[in-house]
Amino acid sequence: MLGPPGGGKGTVAKKLQAEFNIPVISTGVILREAVDKRNKLGIEVENIMRKGGLVPDHIILEIIKERIKQKDCKNGYIFDGFPRNVEQANSLEKLNKELNEYIDYVFYFEIPFSEIIQRLSNRRVCKRCGTNYNLSFNPPKKDNTCDLCGGELYQRDDDKEE
Repeated sequence: MLGPPGGGKGTVAKKLQAEFNIPVISTGVILREAVDKRNKLGIEVENIMRKGGLVPDHIILEIIKERIKQKDCKNGYIFDGFPRNVEQANSLEKLNKELNEYIDYVFYFEIPFSEIIQRLSNRRVCKRCGTNYNLSFNPPKKDNTCDLCGGELYQRDDDKEE
């Protein structure tokens, strides 16, 4: 799933996950999981993120490689927002050859800039489970409360209109 933030990648990925019973692999999620593990790689990622830096591609690829080797990926997986650049795409191609795997489908979401702004400014995320809502077309049943877990919803700093 490739495309701009707010383009619907995560929403479609979750629907495909439910339909085909395969995991969604989101770079942001696996980076947070790496930090939570408190291993050498996780501590390195945390230090980079704490300083506001971008995690280097070789670290992203190492974490991706570990993730797709897990048992739940045996029958396939969905990347949400990965690869993000040409270097990551080339590295993924090499990794696929190494693991004797291939990519079945690539979905690119092309969304007008004005629509992206509208979607992001109306996006809310559950603090507890990470479920996304859109106040315009997918609002929670109860204001500021996640339908799934009852957690509080918030607007990410990078979703706020400037």
